[in-house]
Amino acid sequence: MKILTAEQIKRVDEYTIQHEPVTSIDLMERAARSCLFRILKHSDDDTEFVIMCGTKNNGGDGLAIARMLADRGINVKVVIIHFASSESSEFSENLKRLVEQKKTTIDHIRAENELSQLDINGKLVIDALIGTGLKNKAEGLLAAAIELINNSKCKAIAIDIPSGMIPDADNEKNTIVKANLVLTFQTPKYAFFFPENYVYCGSFEVLDIGLDQDAIENQDTKNYFATKEFIPQLLLHRSKTAHKGNFGSALLICGSHGKMGAAQLSAKACLRSGAGILTVHIPKCGYDSMQSALPEAMVSCSTEENYIDTLPDLSAYTSIGIGCGIGTDKQTQNIVKLLIQNSTKPLVIDADALNILAENKTWLSFLP
Repeated sequence: MKILTAEQIKRVDEYTIQHEPVTSIDLMERAARSCLFRILKHSDDDTEFVIMCGTKNNGGDGLAIARMLADRGINVKVVIIHFASSESSEFSENLKRLVEQKKTTIDHIRAENELSQLDINGKLVIDALIGTGLKNKAEGLLAAAIELINNSKCKAIAIDIPSGMIPDADNEKNTIVKANLVLTFQTPKYAFFFPENYVYCGSFEVLDIGLDQDAIENQDTKNYFATKEFIPQLLLHRSKTAHKGNFGSALLICGSHGKMGAAQLSAKACLRSGAGILTVHIPKCGYDSMQSALPEAMVSCSTEENYIDTLPDLSAYTSIGIGCGIGTDKQTQNIVKLLIQNSTKPLVIDADALNILAENKTWLSFLP
């Protein structure tokens, strides 16, 4: 699944509207309905709903969700936070529909001091304040509304992206809704994958709202999200008459004194991934433990007892991995340099091998 920028998603939206064709308000209706079923899954008969909306399209999503919940006989309170100076046409249309439905309480907040009137403790708050269009960190009334959510004892579900999060930029020190769940549209957002953002979007679900697949495929990106549906496509069919020699010969250079656990775990993972024949090249101190823990792997030993100081003949292998638990001893550093200078095979460089490269940045030019 591609991870697209906010601008790319906007282009896909526009293409879908023009070529499906579908109106923007109907596309919003589709998105809201996708959210509705996920929200209901995370609520029960006693849940009290508060939907906090801005006045742009993300707020329009929230208003549409409120109307759909009310249509099911669910009591919903809508709070519109007027932090922007204008309304989107989709927001205005959904507000009109909600008012005409006459089933929902709607409050308007125009100043920070009015937020104190709002009690959201113990309630399920739907965050529809602002979506992927945010360019700068939240300030003023928007930031105060976000802080209210974060400081209350409520459960928060964010629509598309936690309000206050900039989808494609550094979010350090930004005021962002700490969502228990994010219901995001069509593709995950780039910012979701930064560890510092985990507190805001530790759990997210990607909802397919029917955006044009050709338009998505035509967007260039280097960023992808692997799903459970995608992984089986990578598994190759194996003949019943095949043997281990048909599936490649891997070399794993790993381990040092006190870090043979890393060598064993990485060797198990290599075999699990489907390598036919695995040879692990380790210091002498790990020979007995490796042969006992992993009899499936062949073992070659370096000349040193506690760290790796030699390379085996590389010509016999179809792929090579280096780094897990090797340490950063000077002689081991030279082995990393020797490997990247001389190997013509696919390499996986991990763990301490990356640390060694970080200490010797001029060696990056040797990488094949």
